[in-house]
Amino acid sequence: MAKHEDAIPDAALDQAFQWAVTLHSGTISAADRQAFDNWLNAAPAHQQAWHQVQAVEDEFSSLRDRGEAARETLDKSVIRRKRKRAGLGTAMVLLVLSGWLWLAAPAHWHADYRTGAGEQLMLTLPAGTRLWLNSGTRADVAQAGQGSVITLHTGEILLDSSAVDANRKPVVQTKYGHFRPVGTRFTVTARDDHAELAVIKGRVEAVGQPPENTRVVRRGQRWRLTADGAGPAPGIGLQPGVWVDGVIEADNAPLGTVLNALAQHRRGWLHHAPELEDLKVTGVFRIDDTDSALRALEASLPVRVSSVMPFWVEVKPR
Repeated sequence: MAKHEDAIPDAALDQAFQWAVTLHSGTISAADRQAFDNWLNAAPAHQQAWHQVQAVEDEFSSLRDRGEAARETLDKSVIRRKRKRAGLGTAMVLLVLSGWLWLAAPAHWHADYRTGAGEQLMLTLPAGTRLWLNSGTRADVAQAGQGSVITLHTGEILLDSSAVDANRKPVVQTKYGHFRPVGTRFTVTARDDHAELAVIKGRVEAVGQPPENTRVVRRGQRWRLTADGAGPAPGIGLQPGVWVDGVIEADNAPLGTVLNALAQHRRGWLHHAPELEDLKVTGVFRIDDTDSALRALEASLPVRVSSVMPFWVEVKPR
């Protein structure tokens, strides 16, 4: 095994490390995913390098779950032993060092709250607003007068302020504007190029940039803020906010959208053939067992699900 690992070119390991940083940034776009897929399939060495990166990431994930003890034990001697045992080049040492910094740093990376793949977090704010963070989310929470300001850096949150007094309602701040609820339950998603609101109950005031781009968004409506303005967001076929109940609920949703939602809740790479993107899906899928969800899709659609490696799953036409 050591000889096989040593044969992986340093350039491939460097590229795999850079892709690991990109894929876990929380701001990956569809173009990024396609570029990664192209790189991964370009050469066997790329697949071998990515496998090694994932193996080291898994070790760090295990260490993180042990809490502070992991921070104390992940010292330079451990890094040296990992390099010697794995037989990896400079790229893997950089990954180990970045993992150590990730464990030691408070986050956004220094966000007050953050969730990883497959993780969710529920908070009750001082005024009584309930806040949920979906998988892959980073957010800050601060007091402002009698209410709270939630700065959503990336990912998705669900808020329920239905029982909170009007003067204590929270404000959700994003890169492209902010959202102020009026006795309501809603989700906000933040991406590199937009922020999107989906109102489940009540009303939400969406204030874009400039502030003249303001709209009161009502139940069942979606609204998107971008650098170029604001406007209605198209439906994606997924019921908003039901991930807090542990499911993805699809109603005639594109398969690509469903698979991207499932990918948020699993480690590794879930790829689908482009020709399957618009295949329609209706159903309810558990996010705590994405393998079962994939098997259900395979049983009901003309697709085949195969594991190239434990961390890498392909969905192809049957």
